[in-house]
Amino acid sequence: MLPYPSLQGIGRILHTFITEKNYAGGVSMHAFLRNHGLSAHVVLGSRVVCMLVEIGCLQSAHQVFNSLVCPDVWSWNALIGGFVKSGDLQQGLSLYQEMQRDVSLHSSGHTFTILLRACMQLRDWITGLHLHAEVARTGLLATNAFVGSTLVQMYVKCGFLSKAQQAFDNLPARDTVLWTSLMTGYLENGLGDEAVKCFDQMESDSASPDAFTIVCALKACASIGNSAKGQEIHAEVERQGIFKRNIVVGNALVDMYGKFGMLSMAQQVLDRLRGRNVVSWNTLITCYAELGHGGEALECFERMQTEGIKPDSVTLIGILKACCSIGAVEKAAEIYDEVERDSLESELVVASTLVHMYARCGQLSLAQHLFDSLLIRDAIIWTALMAGYAEHGQGEEALDLLELMQLEGVSPNAVTYVSSLKACSGTGAIHKGAKIHAEIERQGLLEKDLVLGNTLVDMYAKCGLLPRAQEVFDLLPSRDVISWNALISGYAQLGKGGEVGDMLDRMLGEKVNPDAVTLIVVLSACLRAGILHKCETYFVNMSKEYGVVPSIKHHACLVDHFCREGYLDKATLTIRKMPVSPNLVIWHTLLSACRKWENFEFGRQAFEHAVSLDMKDASAYYFMSQICAGSH
Repeated sequence: MLPYPSLQGIGRILHTFITEKNYAGGVSMHAFLRNHGLSAHVVLGSRVVCMLVEIGCLQSAHQVFNSLVCPDVWSWNALIGGFVKSGDLQQGLSLYQEMQRDVSLHSSGHTFTILLRACMQLRDWITGLHLHAEVARTGLLATNAFVGSTLVQMYVKCGFLSKAQQAFDNLPARDTVLWTSLMTGYLENGLGDEAVKCFDQMESDSASPDAFTIVCALKACASIGNSAKGQEIHAEVERQGIFKRNIVVGNALVDMYGKFGMLSMAQQVLDRLRGRNVVSWNTLITCYAELGHGGEALECFERMQTEGIKPDSVTLIGILKACCSIGAVEKAAEIYDEVERDSLESELVVASTLVHMYARCGQLSLAQHLFDSLLIRDAIIWTALMAGYAEHGQGEEALDLLELMQLEGVSPNAVTYVSSLKACSGTGAIHKGAKIHAEIERQGLLEKDLVLGNTLVDMYAKCGLLPRAQEVFDLLPSRDVISWNALISGYAQLGKGGEVGDMLDRMLGEKVNPDAVTLIVVLSACLRAGILHKCETYFVNMSKEYGVVPSIKHHACLVDHFCREGYLDKATLTIRKMPVSPNLVIWHTLLSACRKWENFEFGRQAFEHAVSLDMKDASAYYFMSQICAGSH
């Protein structure tokens, strides 16, 4: 009969099972020790807990732990760490609270690191603050760099950046990983300027940025439009040879130049990239598509294919957006065939982009056909088709889709309701609009979504229900220039020129500056209401008071104002001073006024300009004949 192993021998075996994560051996050894009453042994018990945690037997580890008369700090750490790693973060934190009750135990740096990671995952910065205080009390921040860096990372992950910076500043040493972590936190919270500052301070602190740091810095520059700093980093990347050996940095450079609108530079960087991959091409294709350069995006797509790089769903979404921007329906159909061949049609994002693209190009039958062929349809794809119908004047079809969507059990989102309300505006379906309004209020969406509130105001205003539009407007938690434009347009539409002026005064009183649309509406309303003396005042104030550069439409309103008053010399002078060439509408306005006021000379000049734009302009010949007849 073989002798039992000694306690030392058992300890060595347990250690082997821990390092090798030997599940079968660990379970057998646990059974052996339990049967011989040794699992709760004062020395072996701690190792048994560690072993069971390591091989994934967490509940058994907890049972052994509870049987220990006096568990040591290693047992506590092992069990706490086991629960945190398994995803039961709250249980890990609860165990720590139990551990604190034992005054003989002192939490180690390992304990705090585990717990701070738990807070990081839970976004529990309040518990993190308590742990921070305990860490500071024990003096670990000055001696344990790992605890300090985990503390900073915890605050970053929780979005508590002021505390992250404070903890960071108090650390005795800071490595590249920690600098990058803080930079990433600033970037992810929309503080690109702070991220760039961190990068500059890091270099002055003699810490060497790695590829991840550089990517973060380039993204920060792109987010704040700091092209000078971005190009400076690019030069340093080239000098160190990082560009040649790191595709991720190269892709970040392409993305940065694309976001700056420096597309030729983005293209140059991509052309020089060694081993460029699908991400490289996707980055450039997306930049071209978003900036309206559909042709260039298609060229990139073709080059990518000739290089043997297979497109993914991101590529296809970018290229479909490019097709949409240039109306390349046939090319989109080819791409759709490719989507089907590669079995990517199951990806709803791609399908939604296709439906949206067809709808935007006016190919509603194609959009409907694709939509009908899909086995799964989510709110995004329903909304894409509804928006297409609404935008092309087929509001009734859009509203029918809303009913079908709800019958299929798909819940509309805020964007769906926006499209539905636009359809109601186009068809005058005020009763349907009121029902949608009631549903929006029931879900509390008006308090969360300003675009939805603005669309609701616009719908009531366009349907002529100004009191309802005003009521919704007054209840909006915040109002931007679009909110005001929707309401002011409603008053203007009903010929309430005086109220339009009052609304503009209220808008200015709330510190909201009018934009070009506001002032077109205001000028037009004043003209229709016969409040002609205000037109010139508003026009003069456009650039001086509101910072809006007058467009051809604004000039047309001012010319119309002078023509109605009979100030043809002022109208002509305004036309001459226009920063852009006058169109036929303006010359027709002047010709009509010359006929009314029987001014042959100005009429002749307006006629000559009109026919120079269009030799067959029947209106110009008609007005001129009337002017000539009136001058005899």
